[in-house]
Amino acid sequence: MLRLITFPKPAHAQLCLLLPTTMGFRANEVCTWRAEYIDFNKGDTFVMDAKKKKLFQIPLNIQVAALTEKLLKGRREGYVLKSRSNRNPGDPLSPFAIWHTWRKWAVKARLPNPEEFSPAVGRRFFAAEWYHRQRLSLMTLSMIMRHSEPRITLGYVQKLIFYEDLKQDYKQFQFNVSRDTLNPSKHATPEIA
Repeated sequence: MLRLITFPKPAHAQLCLLLPTTMGFRANEVCTWRAEYIDFNKGDTFVMDAKKKKLFQIPLNIQVAALTEKLLKGRREGYVLKSRSNRNPGDPLSPFAIWHTWRKWAVKARLPNPEEFSPAVGRRFFAAEWYHRQRLSLMTLSMIMRHSEPRITLGYVQKLIFYEDLKQDYKQFQFNVSRDTLNPSKHATPEIA
């Protein structure tokens, strides 16, 4: 996922990838995000929840803010990511266009199984990064992701484990086993008299 996010691409495409991976947006929420929802001074934004159909306020990622300001060029209203088609200029991107952008850049970055990369996986990546790597609160993650219950959020973070995570955990396990093997006296059970 990190290779996909850091692979050079235009601002428009980069924002399609960053909104799910750094702010937990769903594909439909990327499409409906509007310039008037953003408060750059306070570092906040509103997002129209795709399931609950109401606005939620969440913190604005610094990288997303910088990229969005560059893309908006002073514009303070309308969809942030507009359709690039000549037929419907000014319309929002479709969820299909967001998914297509993910696949296109996964292919360009030469990732294995590019069809597996999507905004939904990006949203799970955000949850896993927040909870597993950063070890931040499940409750606040649940609020940012706009889940009705923390157990739903917990399901998100349990479903996505990358090979890199597995390898890192295995290295830690291996280090601990080696350490314990070299110092058996530390873990020896006391003799009973």
